[in-house]
Amino acid sequence: MKLLIALSLALASGLAQANTLQTVPVARGLVNPWGLAFLPEGRLLVTERAGRMRIVAADGTLGEPLAGLPPVSVGGQCGLLDVVVDPDFATNQLIFWTFAEPAPEGQSGNGTAVARGRLVGDKLTDVRTIFRQVPKVSSQLHCGSRIVFARDGTLFVGLGDRFSRKDDAQTLDNHLGKVVRITRDGAAAPGNPFAGTAGALKLTTSLWFTPVGRSISIRNREGQSARAGAAADSLTSELDSMVAKRVSFRTDKGRVVYGGGGITPDVIARDES
Repeated sequence: MKLLIALSLALASGLAQANTLQTVPVARGLVNPWGLAFLPEGRLLVTERAGRMRIVAADGTLGEPLAGLPPVSVGGQCGLLDVVVDPDFATNQLIFWTFAEPAPEGQSGNGTAVARGRLVGDKLTDVRTIFRQVPKVSSQLHCGSRIVFARDGTLFVGLGDRFSRKDDAQTLDNHLGKVVRITRDGAAAPGNPFAGTAGALKLTTSLWFTPVGRSISIRNREGQSARAGAAADSLTSELDSMVAKRVSFRTDKGRVVYGGGGITPDVIARDES
């Protein structure tokens, strides 16, 4: 019996060591990295909340900020946010990102917006903003945001509640504290549940949500990712599979990589255990 207990303890200890994560820095010099996406040839596309988007080479070399981004409202929890690569990037070169968009000149506030562009080599072209959160709010809090591609090619976009307007997450006349589902062109995707609902903001026909009791609140969407290997047989169950965490983890060929927002202000690390 003692031998069996000793063997069991040794096995448990070995398994614990095998499951220990060992982080290895792969890029330094970033300031508040917020979102990242994998590009061909082992490169990374990284956003910095201060309004810069950079390419990190496979060897960790940090590229210069990409030119051509729309103006970004930077402050507090707002700035340049998430970035994703189109599933068909090999043929269309499209990338999508979220950012805090300043109000037009003469107006106040900001709001989370979605832009897209073509990344050809290390150059951005055909940049345009395809979706804007309504309304814009004078706040530097709870901008969100994360983007997840659905299996049908539409995009789920998490939009923050802006903190001071968090109660508006419960109503359909705005985009605050919501998850929206849009097409690659920014239109409301077909089949969304609130199309034609009386009293709903026209743009809110893009709204998609997983109800908790009678609540439609999603609150601040700073963490949102697709669970690896999740079997989703409908768009609702696909949204259910998203993981709401402050830090977003993504995988690439078994390597776990994460962008930690303000938690790790200058490092991207990967698991090499």
